[in-house]
Amino acid sequence: GDVMAGIEPTAGTINDVCAFGESGLLLLALEGSQIPAYFIPALGPAPKWCSYLEHLT
Repeated sequence: GDVMAGIEPTAGTINDVCAFGESGLLLLALEGSQIPAYFIPALGPAPKWCSYLEHLT
């Protein structure tokens, strides 16, 4: 496949990645307590509950 994005979080090592349904939203499990979210439009649309993301890119 092709590289869509490079994700290098500053809060620690990536332990797991969760793709939110059929959307382009990714959630990362890191070494820290925060769970960062990344939206990659090439992977799919934004979920309905955060559709405003479509207009930010």
